[in-house]
Amino acid sequence: MWDIDSGKVVRMVNCGQKYRFEEMLLSGNQKIAILSQVSQTSPDVDYKEKTVPLIVFNTESFEHKNLVLEDKRLGLYNAKIDKNGR
Repeated sequence: MWDIDSGKVVRMVNCGQKYRFEEMLLSGNQKIAILSQVSQTSPDVDYKEKTVPLIVFNTESFEHKNLVLEDKRLGLYNAKIDKNGR
């Protein structure tokens, strides 16, 4: 996490992901972020696993959880989130 004013890293967070984050969807209140390790624009990434989850991240508590569908590499194409993160 970066401080927007200083540009300095203020906290490192490990969400257990195996690949870099490619896309992010942020709720209107900026409390929930959904992070994807699958890119719609970079299909050449060599995923070793058949299952790649989305990660739901709470920007206030820094807690996170994985959203998983077996044998699916989940991305954010056509995803929507309301202002409260639902």
